[in-house]
Amino acid sequence: MALDLLDPSSLLLPPPKGERHDKRLPQTVKTRLQRIGRSVSDSTGTGFVYGTMFGSVLALVEGMRAAPKQQRLLGALHHAKVLVPETAGRIALVTCFFRVAAFGMEEIRDKRDMWNTLAAAPVAGAIVKVRYGPKAALNSAFVFGSFAAVVVACNWAEAKVKHEKSSPDEVLEEITFAEEFE
Repeated sequence: MALDLLDPSSLLLPPPKGERHDKRLPQTVKTRLQRIGRSVSDSTGTGFVYGTMFGSVLALVEGMRAAPKQQRLLGALHHAKVLVPETAGRIALVTCFFRVAAFGMEEIRDKRDMWNTLAAAPVAGAIVKVRYGPKAALNSAFVFGSFAAVVVACNWAEAKVKHEKSSPDEVLEEITFAEEFE
């Protein structure tokens, strides 16, 4: 389905002279909405899987620590039943907000680059904590933005060392998983 909309040779060839490489390719509204919907659902699912893995480890440690010595396995299983869905849901929510904010920045700027990622992190951070008031939202935006700046700088430095261009989607995946640990 995607191959009939996109010429596969355009993925291998560099852009023609004088054409910006960061400019988005023209798309119909339907194609753009399909791409955005697919990407948001993929990121949310990936965040849920990461949250499940992280929540399992967290529940195992917390359950074994809190339970009496004879009931460590039962304590770990009980904590897993309670903590894993909660942690997975939180991380999935953060990844969803982050991806939607990144696509919003892409629509506003009409470019796909790292600046969208850098600008989307504080927006997603503020959305996550907005129900706790403006002070909590600003604090969360600052933390998310700071973390995103560090990740983008590390990816930029790594790309310079390896002489390759890193994809904004790769950076989004790294940031969204780590943002839940605020």
